[in-house]
Amino acid sequence: MAGTRRDRRRGNGLVLSRHKLKLFILFVVVIASLIFINNYLRRSAKEPIEPDHKGQQSPDFQGGQNNEQQQLEYPVNVGGGLDQNVGELSYSDDNNEVDDVVHGQDQEKEKENSREDTEGMQGIGNTGEDGKTHEAGSLQQNIETNGKSQDGKLTENSNTAMEEDREQHHDEEDENVNGVKEKQDGKETSKEGEEDKINTVDEDQTGDASKNEVNKDAEDNNKIQDQTNENKIGNAEDNLKTIQEVDKLENENKETVNAGDDEQEKKQLNGKPVIDDIQVKVQGSEEQKGQDDTVGTAAEEKTSVENLAGIQKGQNTEKQIDGINDVNKHILVVPQTSKEELKDVDQDQKDNPGGNVSPEEEKSQLEPVQDDNMIDKAAEGHNDPNELEREKEVIGMKSTEDLTNQQEENNNDLEVIQGKDDAAEQDKTNTGNDGNKELIGETGMQPVETNQVDEEHKMTDTHDVENNVIGDNNDSEIKTDGKEELTGEGNLGNTQEKQSQEQAQVAGNSRDNLDIGGETGKDSIEAKLQGSQCVIPELSSRFDCHPEESPTQEVCEHRGCCWNPLESVHPSRNRPPDCYYPTNFPSYSGTEETYTEYGYQVNLERNTATHYGNDIMQLQMDVAMETNSRLHIKIFDPKNRRYEVPLYTPSVTHKSTSQSYTREVGKSPFSIRVKRAVTEKVLFDTSISTFIFSDQFIQISTALPSNFLYGLGENLSPLLLDLNWTNKTLWARDITPKLNRNLYGAHPFYMVMEGDGNAHGVLLFNSNAMDVIMQPMPALTYRTIGGILDFYMFLGPSPNEVIQQYTEVIGRPFMPPYWSLGFHICRYGYNSLEKTREVVEQTRAAGIPQDVQWNDIDSLDRFMDFTYDPKSYSHLPEFVDELHKNDQKYIVVFDPAISSNQPKGTYPPLDELLSDDSMIIKNVSGGLLIAQVWPEETVFPDFTNPKTMTWWTDQILRFHEKIPFDGAWNDMNEPSSFVHGSFSGCPDDNKYENPPYLPGVSGGSLINQTICMSARHKWNPHYDVHNLYGVSQSMATYGALLKLGKRPFVLSRSTFPSSGKYAAHWTGDIISTWEHMYYTIPSILNFNMFGIPMVGADICGFYGNTTEQLCQRWHQLGAFYPFSRNHNFFKANDQHPTVFSEAMQNSTKKALMTRYSLLPYLYTLFYKAHTDGTPVVRPLFFEYPKDVETYAIDKQFLWGEALMITPVLQEDAVTVDAYFPDGAWYDYHTGAKVHTGKVKLDAPLDTINLHIRGGHIIPEQVPAMTTQASRNNIFGLIVAMSYAATADGCVFLDDGETVDSIDKKLYTMITFNVSDTGISSTVLHHGYPGTESLVLDYIRVLGVAGKPHIVETNGHPLNHSYDEATQVLYITEMALPMHKPFEIKVAFS
Repeated sequence: MAGTRRDRRRGNGLVLSRHKLKLFILFVVVIASLIFINNYLRRSAKEPIEPDHKGQQSPDFQGGQNNEQQQLEYPVNVGGGLDQNVGELSYSDDNNEVDDVVHGQDQEKEKENSREDTEGMQGIGNTGEDGKTHEAGSLQQNIETNGKSQDGKLTENSNTAMEEDREQHHDEEDENVNGVKEKQDGKETSKEGEEDKINTVDEDQTGDASKNEVNKDAEDNNKIQDQTNENKIGNAEDNLKTIQEVDKLENENKETVNAGDDEQEKKQLNGKPVIDDIQVKVQGSEEQKGQDDTVGTAAEEKTSVENLAGIQKGQNTEKQIDGINDVNKHILVVPQTSKEELKDVDQDQKDNPGGNVSPEEEKSQLEPVQDDNMIDKAAEGHNDPNELEREKEVIGMKSTEDLTNQQEENNNDLEVIQGKDDAAEQDKTNTGNDGNKELIGETGMQPVETNQVDEEHKMTDTHDVENNVIGDNNDSEIKTDGKEELTGEGNLGNTQEKQSQEQAQVAGNSRDNLDIGGETGKDSIEAKLQGSQCVIPELSSRFDCHPEESPTQEVCEHRGCCWNPLESVHPSRNRPPDCYYPTNFPSYSGTEETYTEYGYQVNLERNTATHYGNDIMQLQMDVAMETNSRLHIKIFDPKNRRYEVPLYTPSVTHKSTSQSYTREVGKSPFSIRVKRAVTEKVLFDTSISTFIFSDQFIQISTALPSNFLYGLGENLSPLLLDLNWTNKTLWARDITPKLNRNLYGAHPFYMVMEGDGNAHGVLLFNSNAMDVIMQPMPALTYRTIGGILDFYMFLGPSPNEVIQQYTEVIGRPFMPPYWSLGFHICRYGYNSLEKTREVVEQTRAAGIPQDVQWNDIDSLDRFMDFTYDPKSYSHLPEFVDELHKNDQKYIVVFDPAISSNQPKGTYPPLDELLSDDSMIIKNVSGGLLIAQVWPEETVFPDFTNPKTMTWWTDQILRFHEKIPFDGAWNDMNEPSSFVHGSFSGCPDDNKYENPPYLPGVSGGSLINQTICMSARHKWNPHYDVHNLYGVSQSMATYGALLKLGKRPFVLSRSTFPSSGKYAAHWTGDIISTWEHMYYTIPSILNFNMFGIPMVGADICGFYGNTTEQLCQRWHQLGAFYPFSRNHNFFKANDQHPTVFSEAMQNSTKKALMTRYSLLPYLYTLFYKAHTDGTPVVRPLFFEYPKDVETYAIDKQFLWGEALMITPVLQEDAVTVDAYFPDGAWYDYHTGAKVHTGKVKLDAPLDTINLHIRGGHIIPEQVPAMTTQASRNNIFGLIVAMSYAATADGCVFLDDGETVDSIDKKLYTMITFNVSDTGISSTVLHHGYPGTESLVLDYIRVLGVAGKPHIVETNGHPLNHSYDEATQVLYITEMALPMHKPFEIKVAFS
């Protein structure tokens, strides 16, 4: 930092010496004529600077730094590299958390985690104001030395240490964020002069006689200028001096500074307007508004605002602006500055950059917005006077005449503040609304044509086009189609009010600046408030107007909202809001409906800006009546294409001829209401609260028809969602599961039971970070920070039909290979092939069935993909061959991160990836984004690029030649990074890194435990596609395994709607506790609703040491997970079944053998899920939608329609409470009938309760040690009679591994039925030759009232027996060929 300051002194001396004579003359002339001074300043500001100033830069600089920046003496992120603690991970914390949960130790840690979760990641890296992260040798020091970074390094760098500490990265890394921030504040960031402190402007202007003389002249000139502009800056002498000089330098540098200068400039100057009270003070006077000649050019005004933003960013001057009582309250903490330099900065704001501030500070602490677009013009050398006028308008300096003229501009005069020709930029970015959707390969990906990157590597994706701004929209001119500028009221008549509101709009895109802004802006909104508009009798009907932390009355009312605190209620987030929207809060109005071939469209318009800034003032709503039960509602910007989820969904060209729904559109204010046609029940109603659609904040609310709400994952929570002011945050995150914490995937889909047996579902097809807030009205509110509103509504009316309709849109689940339904064993930490082989052999010797053995990353060579450890796993290929000989399978792990620090020629996957770096995710400046995962420094493949999918396929196929594995495991694909953002940090002044609203993400920052939001994919910035990274890798892996010629099996941790087409899922790194065992049930039920039926959890838990009883009960439950795998962590004790007692082993064997016997039924359920989307595992209410008692049950579940599982979930329990809906139910083990209603069941330690529903026939097969061996065994049927003495069922048969066996008709489908005369079968289709070797040998008939006297087939009697106590009929030794129909006659006397 000190070296940088010395460079600024040199630059100051150079400029001031060069203008010494001019300034002196100016001093004399100003006394005579103030107007002459202003005109002279306007001319002198345009003189070019001497280019040789670059040669006087510090060695830390490359390409020079703008002298404009050198004039600003406030602490700013200017060089010397990153703080060495950025992104560090404290491994000890996560262990403590796990131990606390497992052993019930100090629970205060969790409270501390909760508090620190909200703390953000400010200033993680050095960046330019254009959003570019500077590479080696630039202002930001090169962060990589010999392949390693000093800035983001882990506490432990060696592979061994990382292997010993895996669980630590899963916990609350946000705790470390605060520690990192505090360390950053205490560091100097320059290589020389560390003893220098940036405390005052005067301190930097010593040591040179000529400089002192010039500075004195400049100070005198400032005094005169202060008198001229007293209303403008309130006698701030030093500040005005800086304003003048910076203004000159900026205009001079426009002609001389190269792109590298621009990048360095953005280290120093963010060009951010100051807080509202300063803006009003500086720019609100009548003299200023009425006379353009007293304020200079628009560029001068911009510089003034920028300089004041400099004060806000930490400039400690001896004199403060007159009229501001406490500037320090508004100082924004800038990273990499010592604590002494920031001693005036409010401590809470320093520690809490993520937007959560105390009530006292929120009144005044407003983060300035970025001014990248203005700075970019200087870098690109444009001096368009029209651009200057637009800049002038942005900061509120138009006269009344200017504003009136602006209102009359042509509607097509779209403005782009980016330093390029407006029309050219429009042609480049406005791609139209519909765009072209192109399928990529076989995986259904669709690129969005967004022209993401120009020749200067600036982001120009669809997300940026709103308000006609490329890149960061934060300082863009606020216009609506060229008609009028947006203000608090949309009224152009009151110039003073207009200016204040414009200033507020400019500042409105900062996370901390979330009010209308300025007293005038406040009045303009509050003028609409009447007392009755704030009287909302039901607290449950309040909709939060201040979702950020710690609202205050002042900020609330600035937003035009109602303040009515609930003092009697204990403060918490689970309560009605104190600040809420009035009933007449300004919103959109709609036009009349225009009918289309697929439905209709409505144009929407609003006239009043909101407190989040960059509102899209004109919208279009398209309503497509796609099917009788599916309604598609899409709200978007019709003028500028915004980002949309680029995954395939079906499209229609005409509306359905009939609909099970009706819809109503409210015109003023706009709203949409959807009703069920038959019952007229309102299912979706947005009229209950305000609708906001801005660039980075979209909010819409809907009433719900009942309190029975489900879905919205991925979270750890009960099945039935709590509507008591709770929030579900949807943002993929690598983290240890905790209650209601955002986890590995994002699924913005919910289902509602309407209270009368009907159900409907709603999908918001949006992949941006999102909060969904539920309140007891009942209602919910969506808040997303990007994209569009793309709603699909599914009318059911049954729950199963809702999921069928939902998966019709997102894609049906993949058909799993039969072997994947067997039992799997894995462990992170075998550490040798010998230990792996030992587990397999012990399991086989114990008679416990096992189909699949896995290895985790400890089997890899230095944790690198497509390798295996040449020492500890040297004979891995031979071991896999051994497994195959025993009809067992092997699965390998492929994390997405690729080691990036291997010497060229030593790691072919990296060499091939680097051969075309378009296949790699880039930072915003176009360089490789370097993160850290298990192999230390890593890069991330961009799976949205088809080239990357080809590269990925090649690596998998090549590795398969070495290790003939059978399936692939995609872990860590949120994507997870052990450094927050990247080693080189993230651009703090980029809009993607600092959205105006931060959803409730774990860690308090979007980049926490992942990569920069501004990182560049082929599809869009990471900000938009983060939640899609897991599904994009699943697509690539599934496609690669298809090349092997057999049905793929892929397991993915991160998921999104449509993931079920390609991959299975497990619930992540859960803890070995009874509580977590329970939560696996609602998680598995939810994922079946999400269209991912192949789902399971780590049996016995991943973290912590299980107990024998817990592991025994968990194996019983896990035997009925669709995906059944035992997996745990290397620091925990071994937990595969054979490490426990013989009794526990026998219990596990019993449960797994039951599973294996029921595999024909389970496989048939997967066939149904694959063909029509029906869930495999279901909540009870799916089959009993009119029984309200079932709505909250999540400790029991169903396989399909017929099999109920009731596990023990409490320690030492030998009974379990169960609920049986109306109908016949039978004990699976004994066949005895059970009572309906609430029942207490015996639950001995070696047994899990299973019950069969009357009216169904379940196929089963004699189990064996593997699925392959079981498939060759005899079949049987379990016939559970209904009260009406009927039952039916079916079985699906194929070879279990052929790709597309259903489409190819290589399967056999057989149905079974019970009638008055007996039991019969029908072969609906016979295309699988293997069916001819299968025989049906036995039948159990449950619920037979008496002993039959005849049991025969084709006149031949069959062996049978009858148990009078249980009323079970046993028919044995039938040997009937499965591929031929049969009829068994059963007659009673």
